[in-house]
Amino acid sequence: MRGTTVGHGVDEVLGYLAAELDASVEVAMFGRHGYSDGYRVGPVAVFHHPEHPAMGVCVDVDGGACDVLGTQRVARVAVALGLRLSRLDLAVDGCPFTPDDLRREWLAGNVRTRAKAPDVERLAARGLSVRPGLEDVPTHEWSEGPTGTQFRMGSRASEAFARCYDRRGPVRFELELKGRTAAAAAVLLQLVDDEAAFSRGVLGFVRRFVDFVDASSDTNASRRSLLGFWAAFVGGVERWRLSVAGAVERTLDEVWAWLERQAAPALALVASAAGRGALGELVDRGRRRWRSHHRGVLARSPDWAYPASNGY
Repeated sequence: MRGTTVGHGVDEVLGYLAAELDASVEVAMFGRHGYSDGYRVGPVAVFHHPEHPAMGVCVDVDGGACDVLGTQRVARVAVALGLRLSRLDLAVDGCPFTPDDLRREWLAGNVRTRAKAPDVERLAARGLSVRPGLEDVPTHEWSEGPTGTQFRMGSRASEAFARCYDRRGPVRFELELKGRTAAAAAVLLQLVDDEAAFSRGVLGFVRRFVDFVDASSDTNASRRSLLGFWAAFVGGVERWRLSVAGAVERTLDEVWAWLERQAAPALALVASAAGRGALGELVDRGRRRWRSHHRGVLARSPDWAYPASNGY
C-alpha cells in the first residue's frame, strides 16, 4: 500500500505510526518517490519534502510490511491518516486452482470480469498487434519460468488488476487496486471487526473484479453459474457493489504537486523541442476530455493560485 496525506504533518504521521506499531522512528539516508527525506517506523517507510508541503506526507507499506502487519491493520492506518491511496494490494493464499486453470477458462470465455479487451487500433498505432483470435478476449498475460508460472488479468494502468502465481509454493491470488477504488476499499475493509469478516471482504473485492463462470449456463452474463473450483474458492461470498464516485476529492494543490513532481520534466522537454505553444494545444485537448470530477475540482477551488517556485 502507498498513499499520501495532506491533512497531517510529518511529525504527526510519525507519532501516530510509532504509537500504533509500538516502534521507534529511524531516519533514512535518502528519500524516494520524489521526496527528499525518508524515515522508517518498524516495517513502514515514510517520506516527506519540507520545501514542498503541497506534496503531503507519503506512507509506503510494501508487501513484506503488509505480511507483518496484516492487511486489516494496514487499512486501519490508511483510514486513520486519511491517506489518498495510489495502491492497495489484497492477497489470498492457498487457492484451490492453478494459474493455468485460470488461463484456460479465461481463454475459453468462461469469465465475467471488469478487465477490458485490448484496444486493437491503439496497439496498431504503436506498431503492436494482438494474436489473431484474441482481439475480443479481455487483456491478459502469461509467463512461466524455472520458479513457476503466473497469469495476469487486466491492465496495470487500470484501477483494478489481478495476478495468480505459484512461484513461492502455494498458489496466491493478488488483486491490485489503485486510485479511488483503493481508497474506497480501504475504508470498507477497515470497518470489519474480525479476521473471518475481513477475509470475506477481500473475496468480495476479488469477485467485483472477476468471476469464473460457465458461459453456457445462461445467456445473461450476470446470471451465469460459477465454475466449481471458483465456487469452492469464494465460498458463497457476494460481490462487493462499490461506488467510487466521490471516494477521493482531489484538490488543485495536489494536482499541482503531482504535475511538479511527475510531469514537469516531460512538459519542459516538449516545450524545449516544440515551443510553449505545443503545451497550449495539449491543454486545449485535455480540457475537451474533462469529466464531472475534473469540473468538481475546479468548482471547489475558485480562488486558487499556483504555489510560488521553491527553487526548481
